[in-house]
Amino acid sequence: MVSDIVAEGIPEDLKELLWASCVGGALDEPTYLKIIRQAGFEDVRIVDSLDYDREMIRGLLDSGCLEVPAGVEKVINERQETWAAKISSIKVSARKRLH
Repeated sequence: MVSDIVAEGIPEDLKELLWASCVGGALDEPTYLKIIRQAGFEDVRIVDSLDYDREMIRGLLDSGCLEVPAGVEKVINERQETWAAKISSIKVSARKRLH
């Protein structure tokens, strides 16, 4: 079992600004699951998921849990209403056959 962040719809220029955060390097969910399967895991399934809405993201920024470089928070605030990003925390279960 693994827990990770997946994200879709974050503009590339914003991802570059967030390169040091978990969001900046997050893959989209289908790609993430595909890589797990390509690594030889079977029965790959999401057992839990939490989608972060704008208020939750705002809370992460305000609390310091989502660290962003100086100036990036301003960019996020200015663009948050126009981007259709989806950020989720997922828990994935899989098994790998031992040979």
